[in-house]
Amino acid sequence: MKIKNILKEKRTISCEFFPPRDAEGIPAVLRAVERIRGYNPDFVSVTYGAGGSTRSFTEEITTTLKRETDLEVMAHLTCVAQTREEVHQVLERLDEAVTRDFGRALETLSRAGARITDIAFEELAEVPRLNANGGIYAEAYAVHRERLATDADRYDPRVASRIARVKDLSAWEYYDVLQARAALIKDADAVTAPFDAILAPTTAIVAPPIASFDGDDEFYGATNLLMLRNTFCFNFLDRCALSLPMHRPGDAPTGLMVVGETMGDRRLLSIGLAIEAALS
Repeated sequence: MKIKNILKEKRTISCEFFPPRDAEGIPAVLRAVERIRGYNPDFVSVTYGAGGSTRSFTEEITTTLKRETDLEVMAHLTCVAQTREEVHQVLERLDEAVTRDFGRALETLSRAGARITDIAFEELAEVPRLNANGGIYAEAYAVHRERLATDADRYDPRVASRIARVKDLSAWEYYDVLQARAALIKDADAVTAPFDAILAPTTAIVAPPIASFDGDDEFYGATNLLMLRNTFCFNFLDRCALSLPMHRPGDAPTGLMVVGETMGDRRLLSIGLAIEAALS
């Protein structure tokens, strides 16, 4: 059974396991899992070490649990500090509907005459590192700070907390983020300059019902980060982008994100019209 379906049915109890630093520690993790099974968790997850380390052990433990137990298992995945091949592996683990629709969209465009090329875009991995302290949100706080002080109850508390997290950000921290961002934009522009557009799923998963977040801030936070991940990277790079429907009628909605160059809105709209015609 899929984890998303378990979450829809009831409030759940799950356990998270941290992989060992080396293979010798795997048996100890498996013994711990065996003890935890007695509490009948709805599912278990296997996380990564800091910065995506120990991910090979994450996959090994997840595979072992799936093969040898009746537990529902979820493996953590990340695009941070990964090679091109590892990013492809992440794409292959996207939500089933998104994976299916994205692959079909690329095939349709290819048959229509578009040249689809896979490229290494390692600059994307720098985005979460540069914005680790939320520096890019300083502008949002500057705009909203007075209203937050007087009318905080009119804000979605989850949104308000995200804006307010940078209220103590120093000027030099904000300046450093702007400088690093400008340098990253320049590097990213050089990578994609030979191409008309970048194609990616707009979101990594199909959007869950709003009701599934009621009273569960942790689930909201994790899902919100996943939903915004792809679009935020290109917002950070100051890129314009479109989202075009790529699902079939009656299926869950999925979007094809078409990303243009910085300040390339007019050209992107022209490209988007051609892609939309090919997909329709």
